[in-house]
Amino acid sequence: AAYQSFIDVHIWAKERNRAIELRDSIAFFDAVHQNTSKAFNEFMSTYPQTAFTELAEESYHHLKFVEETGDGSLSSYERFVEKNPGSPLVEDARKEVYRMMTEAGSIEGYEQFIEKHQSYPQLKTAWDELFQKFMNPYTEERINAFNEKYPDHPITDRVNIEKERLHQSFLPFMGDGVVDFVSFDRDTILELNYDAAGNFREGLCSVAKDSKVGVVDVTGKVRVPLIYESISEYRNGQAIVELDEKFGVIDRNGRKVMDLLFDDVGELIEDRRYAQMDELYGYYDDEGHNIIKHQFTDAYDFEAGRAKVLFQEKEAYIEPSGQYVIPPYFDEVKPFNDSLFVYTEDDMMGIATADCKKITEPVYAYIGNEIYGIAVAELDDRVIYMDAKGNIRIDKSFEVFPNYTVLGTFKDSVAVVYQDEKYARIAPDGTLINKFKYENIGNGKASFTAMREGMWGLYAKNDKTILSPVYNELYFVTNDLLVASRNDTTGMIRPSGKVVIPFAFESIEKLTDSLYLVKQNGAYGVYKLGELVFPAIYSDVSFFEAGILKLIREEEFVYYSIEENKSVSSKADVRLD
Repeated sequence: AAYQSFIDVHIWAKERNRAIELRDSIAFFDAVHQNTSKAFNEFMSTYPQTAFTELAEESYHHLKFVEETGDGSLSSYERFVEKNPGSPLVEDARKEVYRMMTEAGSIEGYEQFIEKHQSYPQLKTAWDELFQKFMNPYTEERINAFNEKYPDHPITDRVNIEKERLHQSFLPFMGDGVVDFVSFDRDTILELNYDAAGNFREGLCSVAKDSKVGVVDVTGKVRVPLIYESISEYRNGQAIVELDEKFGVIDRNGRKVMDLLFDDVGELIEDRRYAQMDELYGYYDDEGHNIIKHQFTDAYDFEAGRAKVLFQEKEAYIEPSGQYVIPPYFDEVKPFNDSLFVYTEDDMMGIATADCKKITEPVYAYIGNEIYGIAVAELDDRVIYMDAKGNIRIDKSFEVFPNYTVLGTFKDSVAVVYQDEKYARIAPDGTLINKFKYENIGNGKASFTAMREGMWGLYAKNDKTILSPVYNELYFVTNDLLVASRNDTTGMIRPSGKVVIPFAFESIEKLTDSLYLVKQNGAYGVYKLGELVFPAIYSDVSFFEAGILKLIREEEFVYYSIEENKSVSSKADVRLD
């Protein structure tokens, strides 16, 4: 009041400006002491020309924001936006509204935001992220469903690009800080400035720069910022991420489905994934909810509605709810059939019911799975066949032989048995299909490969010779094709003996029913029946993705579409800076 009186009376005094400064300073710090938006608003109304105007305005808007959104509720932020359109913090409020409505990453959350907040600048982002969330599974049918459900959506161009590129193969070629993604028509689809890139899966691809990894979509837009140490390929719209030796799960928009809290995380299979925390495993659903608490020292993927777990050093099986199908009672367990299981005690096996009642005592060195009503087993150093009640159905003094657990298991109504240093084949009723006259028996159904006098040949069910035993190696890769080796060379023949791949290679491996990997002089090539597709000059040949091979030779990369019979090479067809 004294300063104001001096100012009012001494209009021309040289000390008047200093008095104004002191008056305003005292009034400003009084508002600071009150620390309310009302106090700062009154200060600015009373002293509109003060040097403290900028600080007062900043404090006013900040306090008004805090006061009106202090409860942290969605409605409080929405009201702030509605009541304070001119506030410099209105955009912060809009962002918070968007975050709160969509933080769960659900389709419903995006839909509600779009319906309620048409004027928000986040509207386009909401549509874009809704589309990404909608694209699970990643199919053209899903794109059509999106267009049908939201016929007036404003991202038509974006959706059309996704649809156009859905069936394109994105073939990566890497240069110095540049990754080109090229089609089989040799058109550059994307050119990205990254050190490295993975493969596109579900329309998304991991990229790396300066040892950090993120994700881009088919337009090159960054969907997940480059902040992680590793990111798995997307599966069912989700990917596993790693940072600081901890793992979590993100969705197609990079939103965390599971926080980075875990020492191990599995893939989502049958709507369950295992995760390890504090040395114990539990299971989570596709939304990141902990369905089965952390209690197991080891855990496996679900398969056919059950998963194997280890609890207090005992194996068990659980169903998706966490209930035990087989309780943790025995050292080891595995399915015998749909209702019984094989258990292990002191390294010996027996059969038990799901409630752990023993059908047989643990007297078997091995028990296989039930097939054709019986299972191969080892009892007192001999191979026998038993049923689900523990009754021995076939016991003809068959001897144990290497890999009897596989070859002795019935397949196509045939099992291999061994006696007096000779092999034969039997039917599920125990009758001999072939005599004990072979030194080894391979695969085959109508006819089979077998060894006599140290060489392999092809024989009929009645033991009649189809191909004489002149081969060092002979085995079926399809029903009518065999890989054969003789005189240190390998080729491919039909049961008639007709050569379909010449005897000119070190080895031959099946890629598809009509395409084979051949090795010659330590390098690899690709052979189609009757035709050499790629000469054996490549250091590595592998599947890039289903239906596409990737061949590597020094600095050359070649991609080959099996169905279209097209190839594209970094050396001949793609230029990289």
